[in-house]
This record gives sequence, C-alpha cells and structure tokens, in this order.
Amino acid sequence: MIRYRQLWDHAGVAISTACMVHCIVLPVLLVFLPGLAALAPSHERVHVALLAFLVVVAAAAFVPGYRRHRRRPVLLLAGVGLALVCAGAFAHTLGEWMETGLTVSGSVALVAAHLLNRRACPRCDDHALPLGAAPGQRV
Repeated sequence: MIRYRQLWDHAGVAISTACMVHCIVLPVLLVFLPGLAALAPSHERVHVALLAFLVVVAAAAFVPGYRRHRRRPVLLLAGVGLALVCAGAFAHTLGEWMETGLTVSGSVALVAAHLLNRRACPRCDDHALPLGAAPGQRV
C-alpha cells in the first residue's frame, strides 16, 4: 500500500523522469520530424511549467520527510537537484547542450533524493499511515 507522503515521492520520481525524457528525446524527435516544432508549445513555457510542478511536488515530499527523519543529505541532494533543473529551465540562451546537461543532471539528483526520502520515511511513525488516514489516527 502506498503511504500518503510516499505518494509525493512517487510523483517526484515520475515528473523528474519525465523531465529527463523530455530533454533527451525531444531534440532527437525534432531532428527526424522538424514539422513537430510547429505543433509544440514554446520550449521555454514547457520548462517553466515542469519546473513549477517539480517545486510543488518536491516541497510536498521533502519538507514533511525532513521534519520526521532529519536526514540532511536527502534535503541537500534535493536542493542541488532543484537548483540544476531551475538553471536548465532558464539556460536556453547558453545552448541546447548546456540546457539539457543541467536539466538531466538535476533530474537524476531529484530522483535519487526522492528514493532516499522514501527509504527513510517508512521508519517514521507519521509515514506509516495509509492514504486518507487522519494524522493522529492509528491504523
């Protein structure tokens, strides 16, 4: 059974992986299907939207997780990951390779941080509640 706070870590892994796939696959697709660029929304808008979603999911996963297990390396890795993805989202003027490298590196760091956070959280009492259970309720 997926626990409430672990659900945010699962979502974080999914969205971080989606960022990696987007940054790696889209340029390859555009080489083979250049007409696809006319149909796609602005590349910068997509990055800003993914970044906004990443920040919300990261906050929902890492803040409560850190409050319970106090593992600073998890929080530090998440911060580095978010900083790299943020830099990648706004690095379009530096070139495609720099933008892709920053975003993929940050996404890998975020996936690792979510997995570490999820591993630490089952040891916490608050994280042992099933989805939908009240915080003070024991199951």
